[in-house]
Amino acid sequence: MYNYINNNNLLPIFKKLNDYCIVEKSKYLENYYIQKYKEDGWKIINKNKFGSIGGSIIKWDFESCKKEALKYNNRTIFSKKSPGAYKSSKINNWFDEITSHMKYKCKKNYWTKEKCKKEALKYTIRNQFKKNSCDSYSFAYKNGWLDEICSHMIRKHIGFKGTKKIIRNN
Repeated sequence: MYNYINNNNLLPIFKKLNDYCIVEKSKYLENYYIQKYKEDGWKIINKNKFGSIGGSIIKWDFESCKKEALKYNNRTIFSKKSPGAYKSSKINNWFDEITSHMKYKCKKNYWTKEKCKKEALKYTIRNQFKKNSCDSYSFAYKNGWLDEICSHMIRKHIGFKGTKKIIRNN
């Protein structure tokens, strides 16, 4: 509707057609008004067919957010892999509680080159480092230390026809 109004330079007028009513009655009334306005020559711009009542079921309540958060050990990964649960937990002030099990090291001035290097030594492949220690990986990348602190790691390259080559950085 927003796009239609903007594309056609229209100024919408709000017109209340009915008072609050139960869902079944609202479905009937929506169909009635759609038919009435069509007969009167109006262009109907609804995307959904009548009776789809709008709104949604709240998926991300406290319990579902907590269950989802338990799948991750890092807040950044949680935000990327489950943005709905992440956002809902932030909005409802559950975030600190449901992420209390996660490693959270991203305090101001926490990551140094030495700490990033120590963290990188836990991994043999860059992808593991990036996946499991996203904050230190990102910090090292932004500061240009990544190649140096990952020099001990094995690199996988996809060659021609999908064959994998494993290259050691020595």
